[in-house]
Amino acid sequence: MSDESHTPEAPEADRSTSAAETPAAAVAVPEPGAPAMLAGLQAMSVPRGTVNLVYALLSLVAIGAIAALVIVLTRPGDPAAPPWSSFRPAGTGLAGAQEVADHVGTRYVLADGSPIVTITASDLTLGGSPIQGIVLRQQDTLGREQDAVVSPDGHVAFTLCGGGESCSIDAGTPSRARMQTLQYGALELALYSFRYLGATSVVAFLPPAPGTTPQYALFFQRQEMGPYVDAPLAATVPTRALTPDDLQPAEGEAIDAIVTPRTYRYDYAQPSGIPALVLSDPDLPEIQGIFSASAAGG
Repeated sequence: MSDESHTPEAPEADRSTSAAETPAAAVAVPEPGAPAMLAGLQAMSVPRGTVNLVYALLSLVAIGAIAALVIVLTRPGDPAAPPWSSFRPAGTGLAGAQEVADHVGTRYVLADGSPIVTITASDLTLGGSPIQGIVLRQQDTLGREQDAVVSPDGHVAFTLCGGGESCSIDAGTPSRARMQTLQYGALELALYSFRYLGATSVVAFLPPAPGTTPQYALFFQRQEMGPYVDAPLAATVPTRALTPDDLQPAEGEAIDAIVTPRTYRYDYAQPSGIPALVLSDPDLPEIQGIFSASAAGG
C-alpha cells in the first residue's frame, strides 16, 4: 500500500476563475497574423448574381404581402342576412296594424283568388271604453278554473270577417282546410305585430259558422312565440298565396300544433266594474268543432 497522499479535488465552483482573477500571462493575445486574416475576410465579396437573386426574392415577398393586404381591404364582407320578410309596415300603432291586416288579407284566398275574409285592426273596447285587462281562464289538471290577468298594454286585435251575417263566410265550401288556412293568416298577423309593431300580445277573432255569433279567438303572447319571431317568416308560414285546396297535409299539422293550445272561447265582462276580455279554455269537443266542416266558417 502506498503512503502517497492525494489532495481532494476542489468542487467545480471552486475551480472556476473570474476574468479579474486570471493572471495577466493567462489572457489570450491575438497572434500577430490575426489582423491580416480579418482583413482578408472583409475583403471577400458575395457574387453579384447571388445578391441580385436575394433582392429579387425579397421583392417578390413584398409584392405578395401588398397584394394580400389589398385583397383583404377590398373584398366584400360577409353577405348580409336576408330580410325577415319581404313586406314591412311603414306605419306604427293602429295604422301599422291595419297595413299588416291589408297585406295578410290578400294572401289567404279562395280558388277564384278573392280573399276569404276581410281583416280589420282595432282597439279592444267594451261599450266604448277601452279594455283594462285580458283574463285567461284555464283549467288545471284537477279541472279547477284558474284565472290569469294579462295587461292590455302593447296589445293588438284583429277581426277576421267574412261577407255573411255576423262575419260568417258566405263564399266557398266550409272545410277544415279552410279554417286552417285562416289560422295561418291569424298566425302571420301575430308574427308581423310582434316583429315590427312591438306588440306583446295579439288576439285574432275568428269568423263564426253561418247562423251563429262569433265566439272563438286565437290568442298569442310574444313571450311564448320567441322562436317563431326570431326565425324568418318563411320558416313558419307559406310564402305563396294560400288557398284551402292548396294546403298540404304537413302544413295543416304544423298550424294545428301552434294554434290548438291558443284557441279560446271569448266573452266580455266587467268584474268589479272594470271592462275585460275573458278568454276561456273551450272543451275538447268544442275545439274539434271549430275544425270541422260545419262550424266556425271552416
